[in-house]
Amino acid sequence: MASLKSKYPLIIGAEQLALRTKCPVVDVITPTIRKLGKVMAELVHEYDGVGIAAPQLDHNIRMMIATQRKIAHGEYKLKSTTIMINPEITSHSDATARDEE
Repeated sequence: MASLKSKYPLIIGAEQLALRTKCPVVDVITPTIRKLGKVMAELVHEYDGVGIAAPQLDHNIRMMIATQRKIAHGEYKLKSTTIMINPEITSHSDATARDEE
């Protein structure tokens, strides 16, 4: 199968408007939403990443993929992948961290 990276380039960087715009709630999980979830799951594995949000693929909806990994023999191994639709942050700590993609 051809790489999805060329078909779905990621939008990254804090200055990107698509990543700063509040997305609407997903009201109905349509076949298109399901297909996007499958594509996002495949992409996060292709990029060997920890997560991708739908706006990074130019889809203005509240949907993201997150992977959970474990360390085995000094390497991170994929444990599971979670698709989240309409996720909400319900708590946070006062600690902050800054990192680059």
